[in-house]
Amino acid sequence: MSTTDNSDIISLNLRFRNSQNRNVIFVIEVSKNDLVSVIADRVRGILAPHLPVRPHNFHLQQIYPTSIQRRRMQPENMISDYFPENPDEDMIHIFVYPPLSPE
Repeated sequence: MSTTDNSDIISLNLRFRNSQNRNVIFVIEVSKNDLVSVIADRVRGILAPHLPVRPHNFHLQQIYPTSIQRRRMQPENMISDYFPENPDEDMIHIFVYPPLSPE
């Protein structure tokens, strides 16, 4: 378990799209010292009421900063690998996709 202080906490804006809910935007606060899997766990809890079935996993795609090529976020990586600095609070930072097929 990591120790955190306020300088480690960042706010991330996430956007979820699928055929049932075309656009659900929400904000989570996480520690940059946590693993990306923490984001996936939080997403699962937040989106559960919006989904007919609860997916085991979500695909997270980093889309901020816009100067980078979009990349899939790996659950075993640290959040700081993707967001070493505090992102612009007015932008969407991560797209969330349900799995398309069992992996």
